[in-house]
Amino acid sequence: MDSVMQWGMTLCCAALAGGVAQILSPGGSMERIFRITLSVFFLCCAVSPFNGFSGNFSLEESGILLQDREEEAALELSDAADKIFYRSAAEKLELLAQKKLEQMGINDAKLSVYITETDHQLTAEDIVVEAVLPWECKDRHDEICTRLGYELGTTLRIGYTDGEGENSGA
Repeated sequence: MDSVMQWGMTLCCAALAGGVAQILSPGGSMERIFRITLSVFFLCCAVSPFNGFSGNFSLEESGILLQDREEEAALELSDAADKIFYRSAAEKLELLAQKKLEQMGINDAKLSVYITETDHQLTAEDIVVEAVLPWECKDRHDEICTRLGYELGTTLRIGYTDGEGENSGA
């Protein structure tokens, strides 16, 4: 990118020098030759970055496209890593919640973990653990909320089902 900026600065300086030279140029018969000379000078300045390349010019050789591809690859890699992290974190939290519920004697819980994507700063507020428990556990709601909340440290949503598909959220 610095080479493009340097080239642009060279063009500006060449245009400025050409303008000053044209103002100071002699008139008459020499004027036409002087203008052609200034045009050739400016053209040489404009194509100067390309003088080191062979006939097969490619922007990839200059590094402009290569840098863009590197940035795209880095972003794709970062996104893939984030997805793996979120999936792994969700699986670990689900496993931890399942283990805690089994310690409490609740074996048939249906758990889901939702993580909202953030700007690479995952906090407890970005994670929601949802549990659907048997209706018989409803009287232990406060105990379940306290233990799971302490263990997981995230937002909890607990619902109860009677086994026939009827849900009641709490």
